[in-house]
Amino acid sequence: MKQVDKTLSLFDVSNDNAIDIIKKNEELKKFNVKAIVIGPDPSLVLNLKYEYVFGLENPETKYFKVQEFNLRMVGLGLDNIYVQNLVQNYCNRLADKNPNWYEFAEIWKPTLKQEIDTLFSLRIPVFFTNLRVLQALSAHKINKRNMLEYYQEGKFIKPSENYLNRTMIPMMSSHFYNKWDLFVKNTKELLYKL
Repeated sequence: MKQVDKTLSLFDVSNDNAIDIIKKNEELKKFNVKAIVIGPDPSLVLNLKYEYVFGLENPETKYFKVQEFNLRMVGLGLDNIYVQNLVQNYCNRLADKNPNWYEFAEIWKPTLKQEIDTLFSLRIPVFFTNLRVLQALSAHKINKRNMLEYYQEGKFIKPSENYLNRTMIPMMSSHFYNKWDLFVKNTKELLYKL
């Protein structure tokens, strides 16, 4: 099988495969990880490659600004999240414009699940940053219209309703949490229980 080029999760220090990442579990214990953030893929925008997911090696990265704002709204920051992409190889199109993206997601789902299940308790929730990520992982058909209900009603995707068997929390780049008081309150309560 051909080796694929993939971006690294926030705490990775080398371009190892998922099994080698698992060995870094002891290193991760020094971080108080309260949540996992899942992006769609490391799309090749302007043919740029990044050391970490969302280009987080650069404090000025524009690819994580909305997510960082939303994380701060619920009491999280870069020091207590784990970041990874569902599809971990570079794609030549953005996820929303890639007709093959769901096929790639099916290939990568077991790898992602193995990685995060080995590193973190099932109690640690997942924030997803793209509707396609949720659609690939969810047991239900979800579209943009019914996605708004989660924000408005302050609810989450239950572990029994997704492939990862974890609470999944929307964090779409087009939605700022400061518009959804109930959603922020419920997210903070969920995180406080960890």
